[in-house]
Amino acid sequence: MFDLAQESFAKQGDSFFLERNGGVLIVSEALWESKHEDIQKKREFLYGERQEVLSALVAQLQAPASFSLTRDLPNEAVLLTEKTTVTLKNIAISVKLFFVLLRKTRVTIGGSFSITGHTYNEDCIREHGMMGETPFCLERRWVVSPLALENIKRMAPNSIGCSLKKLDLYDTGLINILPKLRIHGDCEIEMLSLIASEEAHVAEVLAQENPFCVGRVKTMVLREYAVGVITKMSLKDSEFEDLRLTATRREHVAEVLAQEKPFCVGRVKEMFLWGYTASVITKMTI
Repeated sequence: MFDLAQESFAKQGDSFFLERNGGVLIVSEALWESKHEDIQKKREFLYGERQEVLSALVAQLQAPASFSLTRDLPNEAVLLTEKTTVTLKNIAISVKLFFVLLRKTRVTIGGSFSITGHTYNEDCIREHGMMGETPFCLERRWVVSPLALENIKRMAPNSIGCSLKKLDLYDTGLINILPKLRIHGDCEIEMLSLIASEEAHVAEVLAQENPFCVGRVKTMVLREYAVGVITKMSLKDSEFEDLRLTATRREHVAEVLAQEKPFCVGRVKEMFLWGYTASVITKMTI
């Protein structure tokens, strides 16, 4: 039997989200069964056959210019592509769905929007602020698509609500999403780790004029160009268990050393400074 859930990366009610042909296909189980009764009766359905059937469905669809994502998805199949502007407002969606939309479509964020942890086989969309959010881990690595970076650049600061317990971004331009996150000051984050081997990974963050909140972080690890991000964080009320900074090249700390005024890092129990970050301490107030 053909199982849509097996092919999908997220679900909402009886509808499933699948990555197809460079876009995101949304199709309901009821629609699929009504159009492909012969397939549903098959006990075995080879992978190649599944792909052929899905490709045939996608070929019949034309991507809309705009699409407003809500809890109630359309009955007909929809294909969202880089030509589709997807509006996200008055909802909370899983972090997995958010990042797929970020790299596959043009994302516009309205008011009252947040991201939550992703749980397999549970709905990925719900009303914004419907209940207290369970803290989740935001972890991403490596290169992201140019479209994702364009989407991040257009977002307003503090436009994405979230409750985090861990933030780990490794060698990725997604570090630039930090000022766009709306993290409450009382949010307790076990670890915040940022690693940036390229200046472009943090360019949007360093261009921010106003500091952004990262909550109450116990352990913070910043490496290479990410060291400069500390100057853009609001940390005066922080109480670190430990703060670890590493820079293997002088240019990694250029942003910090260029600061005319010292920046506050709150209270720190243990601080570890490796390489060129030893000079950073002259710019800190503790």
